[in-house]
Amino acid sequence: MLGAFQNEAGEFTLENLIALSEPNIVAAYLISIKVSLASALIGAFAGLAIAVAIVRGGLPNWIRSATLTFSGVASNFAGVPLAFAFLATLGRLGLATVIL
Repeated sequence: MLGAFQNEAGEFTLENLIALSEPNIVAAYLISIKVSLASALIGAFAGLAIAVAIVRGGLPNWIRSATLTFSGVASNFAGVPLAFAFLATLGRLGLATVIL
């Protein structure tokens, strides 16, 4: 955080913060926001469709039970555990990387 207010010589400056308003940086932020919004909306609509199918769809009981069980497990598998799973699977020494 302190480095944001220093130049290469270590002197106080606001140039680094002013640089955040450059067109290419603003464009990168906007693209990131658009991608985040799109992925959130796609996930929300997919989740809504699955929830409606479970509640109103008249699915067989075993499908409903399996989906609810998976949802309970998946909801606790985010953040740090998810990052670890990706590294353990696809990292430099991950299972998939070593096997392939």
